[in-house]
Amino acid sequence: MSTPTARLLRHLREGATPPSELATALGIALAEVHAHINTLRESGFDVPLHPLLGYSLQAVPEHLLADDILSRLKNSWITRIIALESTASTNTTAMEWGHNGEPGPIAVFAEHQTAGRGRFGRSWESGAGEGLWMSLLLRPAVPLLHWPRITTLAALAVAQAVETLTSLRPQIKWPNDVVCEGRKLAGMLAETGTHPVQGQFVVLGIGVNVNQTAFPEPLAESAGSLRMLTGRLEDRSAFAANLLDRLGDLLGGIDS
Repeated sequence: MSTPTARLLRHLREGATPPSELATALGIALAEVHAHINTLRESGFDVPLHPLLGYSLQAVPEHLLADDILSRLKNSWITRIIALESTASTNTTAMEWGHNGEPGPIAVFAEHQTAGRGRFGRSWESGAGEGLWMSLLLRPAVPLLHWPRITTLAALAVAQAVETLTSLRPQIKWPNDVVCEGRKLAGMLAETGTHPVQGQFVVLGIGVNVNQTAFPEPLAESAGSLRMLTGRLEDRSAFAANLLDRLGDLLGGIDS
């Protein structure tokens, strides 16, 4: 999937481009180009206009935006991306869509979860703007008995994304955790449901500790974040896109 704004961002990432060339490349009117640029600016993007070179992308906001993530994807297996400011749980939101018959695959992100959860009903610490909290609504085309492998493949995708974007060498703590240097970086939670017409679906929740600098008790000794281990602020949108691409490579063959 794609949107005009996502395609515009993708072009801007290739370098400064005159407005007329952007209009031609995107197949939209020049006025629409300026309108999309204004929307990006209102969302926190720094997109100056040079009189000769055209528009250029100088900086992006730290918060997660669906079009920003879309513009970084290398494949298009996701049909829809939603980025929420806050929700009780991305898994709860995705489960509601599944029960409403949404076909998927859909990815939902949230800056903050008020009731994030892990396995066995445990709560998941998910402060605003620090981690990557996401869920995927999937309707796998493989037999139900193979669905438990989805969690394992998701853990592998997270580990691969961490290795690609950092110098860290994470390990998978089977079946659904990713750890590094003795600290938990990420966890997965898969839940299933059924729609009377669309049939069975699975919601895959993934929580990744990205930019936390500390954790409250009793997590202080066991949890870690990419920032704590690398010493630098990580680009959460870049991580989200890389993770979705890897999930597409690993899950694309089993999702309908």
